[in-house]
Amino acid sequence: MISLVIALYNEENRFPDRYKVLREFLDALEEPWELILVDDGSRDGTGALIKGLAAKDKRLRTLRLHKNCGQGAAVKAGILASRGDVVLYADADLAIPLRWLSALIERVRAGADVAVASRWIAGAVICAPQPAARRNLGKVYYAIVHSLVFDGVQDTNCGLKAYRGEAARLVFGFVRSWRWVFNVEHLWLARRMGFTIAEIPIEWSHSAQSKVHVLRDCVFTLWELALLKLRQLMRGYPGLSAKA
Repeated sequence: MISLVIALYNEENRFPDRYKVLREFLDALEEPWELILVDDGSRDGTGALIKGLAAKDKRLRTLRLHKNCGQGAAVKAGILASRGDVVLYADADLAIPLRWLSALIERVRAGADVAVASRWIAGAVICAPQPAARRNLGKVYYAIVHSLVFDGVQDTNCGLKAYRGEAARLVFGFVRSWRWVFNVEHLWLARRMGFTIAEIPIEWSHSAQSKVHVLRDCVFTLWELALLKLRQLMRGYPGLSAKA
């Protein structure tokens, strides 16, 4: 079974159309699936919307965080609740065409423990680039990540990843970063546990509806990176060991 996790925050107006696209894609897979929608403490009608959708289709499951905690917290909750032998998460804006989900599923079924969509390796296509300021901040971010925290995956933060189900639920049990840095943390944890990670070049477009607030989120991100580095140095993951 395929499990797809999507974190939502104030998506009442945008998500209905995206839900139709998701349903069409998942039905075309011709295998059992579940769509896990996690309401990250939305202040609009997102919670009521997804509960109404779930009432019409038992393959749709909903969770709600009591307050806005961040995408990392929401994705973790969804993955720990998943039941699939392949578990994916995707950004709510669907900036990556859904056909790439199939490529990641195939890579996991072919033997990879983790498959990561990548914008920064050979073969990737950027259809609509980010504004120059965002691109430059991204370069600084990746320089910090690759030099101080985790190297070996070029695009840690692309919003589409797939896991072998058992590996996903094991790895995400240790994730402690609630916002953007969870993308780095879970990949570092997967590598630390001995799981194999494959990067897949994809087609991607920047979304003008992105909810990233550059200054605020830069501060949160640097803080979470510092905490992650501290946990690495201080062995702050009780019970963490290589996979059996």
